[in-house]
Amino acid sequence: MLRRLLVGIALTLGAGSAWAESAHGHDGLGGAAPTRGDGPRYMVAFTFDDGPSETFTPRILRALAKHDVPATFFVVGRDLADRPKRRALLGAIARAGHAIGNHTFGHARLTALAPAARDAELDRLAAIVEAETGTRPTTVRPPYGASSPTLRAALAARGLTEVRWNVDPRDWAFTDPEPLRAAVLDAIIQARGGIVLLHDTERVTALAFPGVLADLEAWNCARVRRGKEPILPVSLHYFLRDGETPRPVPPEVEARTERFRDALLARCGPEVAD
Repeated sequence: MLRRLLVGIALTLGAGSAWAESAHGHDGLGGAAPTRGDGPRYMVAFTFDDGPSETFTPRILRALAKHDVPATFFVVGRDLADRPKRRALLGAIARAGHAIGNHTFGHARLTALAPAARDAELDRLAAIVEAETGTRPTTVRPPYGASSPTLRAALAARGLTEVRWNVDPRDWAFTDPEPLRAAVLDAIIQARGGIVLLHDTERVTALAFPGVLADLEAWNCARVRRGKEPILPVSLHYFLRDGETPRPVPPEVEARTERFRDALLARCGPEVAD
């Protein structure tokens, strides 16, 4: 029963996986409708804003690697321009298989800028990321969540996808990692997944996040042992739409999700009776 449940989820997630790289950008994330995570249920995408941080981002990367969980890092350029060690983290993020998104050069409120200044904020950050990784970000998270029809049209014209969130535990307001750890998991469960907003510049987040992933795994195992659907950590691809149509997921992204699912099944052990 447990294996049939997870296989069924795999078939649902993998439906229509023919992916046109040229149409959607090199990573399959560009040019989609704006998203805030209110699409598919029982999937969660972790996102981190405002970094990278030499101190805290590596800790988060190690936690993600331990659990084989993907994430997206929406980076700011002003602290990267003349700091080689921090810039090098962009390459580490990309090599680990995570996505890098555009959070502007100066954490600017894009809706308050003239078009030329707005575009410069996006382009200066994109140039830094491209210099370190060879590719430009195809997703944008407007700082402060400040968006507008004009901004959305401008991003769409540039082939960029606006990414917001539906799970915000306000990690920056915590000082103790244990309450934050519980708050993040509770928020994910209450929303039945979605796009989570965290910050890899916060010490409390770096300390809490490994526990968040461990707790999510424990919760998932309790679910799947009873034949119920887990909340799978996935990349942003699963939350994208072209107009009103869910975008097909790239095959290599599907494969990563299937690998995680199989490993989860093995770790969780046998199904138990209710």
